[in-house]
Amino acid sequence: MYILIAIFSYSIVCLLLKKCYDFHGVGITNFVWSIVSIVTMLIVGVVMFNETITKYDAIGIILSVIGLYLIFIYGH
Repeated sequence: MYILIAIFSYSIVCLLLKKCYDFHGVGITNFVWSIVSIVTMLIVGVVMFNETITKYDAIGIILSVIGLYLIFIYGH
């Protein structure tokens, strides 16, 4: 059952990534994809596995989100 869920989820991820390449270049898309993946996994870790976020983790996340903001507002 888990294998089927994994295959389905990975198929959705591949489809979404392909759609993202239609709107922006490879570099911007990979940057956005990486930041979204990191933030998503951080939320999953905190909610499901009771991980803690240090102040340096928070600073890194905030800087990454600010980077996304600057790219989308001033970069294009």
